[in-house]
Parts: sequence; C-alpha cells; structure tokens
Amino acid sequence: MTQKVVLTQEQADAVESAKKRYGKDQFLYEFSRMLHEISPLQFTGSLGPINDLALHRVAKALYIGYEVEPQYPKEGDWVKYDTGSTTIYGQIDTTAFDDVTGNFSDGTRQRVHKCAVNFMTNEEITIEKERRWWAKHGRDVWELELLDKVRLSNVEYEVIEVCQKGVYKVQTNEYVPFHSIYVTNDQSKIGGKDGIELIEENNSKVVCFREDRKDV
Repeated sequence: MTQKVVLTQEQADAVESAKKRYGKDQFLYEFSRMLHEISPLQFTGSLGPINDLALHRVAKALYIGYEVEPQYPKEGDWVKYDTGSTTIYGQIDTTAFDDVTGNFSDGTRQRVHKCAVNFMTNEEITIEKERRWWAKHGRDVWELELLDKVRLSNVEYEVIEVCQKGVYKVQTNEYVPFHSIYVTNDQSKIGGKDGIELIEENNSKVVCFREDRKDV
C-alpha cells in the first residue's frame, strides 16, 4: 500500500483550498507548470504553504491522501487542559521530553503530557489574559470596589456604591445629564433598573484602583 504523505496543518489546509479552487487535475498541472518556469512563480495567500512541497508530495496529497503532523505546544504557547471535572487554561513556560509545565487558571502549576493539552483559540487567550490582569489586582474581571475610578466614554467616574456583584453606582465631577448613574458589565443584571448602562471594554477602563489612589 502506498504511504500517505505527512503534512503540517498549514500545508494540509492549503491542499484543501487548492482542491476547492482548481480541482485535483488542474491544480497539479498548475503546480507542475510553475516549477518549470525559468523564474518560478509562487502561490500566495491560503495556498502559500504548498510552495515548500516537492511535486511528488503534492501529487500524493491530492490523489492518495495525507496525514497531519501532530503539533505539540512549546514555550510561550497558551493551552487548555481537561482535568476531568473542568477545563483550565495556562501558558507553557517549560518543556521537557514529552511533558510541558505551566501556570493554570485554577491557580496551580502543573506538569502534563503534551498530548493531554490542546491549543487555546485567540478568543480564549484574550479572555484568559484579561482574567489574569484582574486577578493580579485581587479582583474578578470587572469587579469594582468603593472609591475605584473608571472611565466610561471618556468621562471619569468614581464608584460610590456597590449595589450587587457586577452593578455599581458611580458619580463624576463633570457635567452629565444625571447626578449619578449605574454601570454594569453584565447584561443579565440590567433588567428593570433605571440608569444602568453597559460597560463597553473597548471604551472603558479602570483608571485607578482604590488602593492605588493617593488622594484618599
């Protein structure tokens, strides 16, 4: 039996794109023709990874099939790990043989087998980085306390009351239509309470935590 060719995930994705765009026969012809140009052209975009493959490997991938080379995490990669009861997230800082070690979102430092972890998505990485930033200050994400200062839509406010977890009453020294307003980062907590506006993370940020203020 003829053995399948082994490709990286990027090369495999490029092969699939080529089959959809050209069809097997047409793409093999185009690839072969390009190789025989005096000044060989190269594929770009999603097909770019194919440029590194030899003609016979491309032919095998198209007509026989391929296997994707396993990708294992390395230092600096963000990964997730299923403990059996929950999923925890961490960044790898050490690799040794078949194991990786990192600090995970449950507060533990663990050493696990490379095959036991999966790569985090970009969205998961963004969420975990934000959680870690707040945790460094002893807070849950967007957990505010009395006298914290925040900026909402370029206006600076001071937290004057913690109504419930995630809902805060704030005031500002600047002129606004209301003497005080309520803010929350949780849409589910808004129902029925007048004056609550949603904290938009791209348009709001903590200016100063209470413990960092010099004026109180």
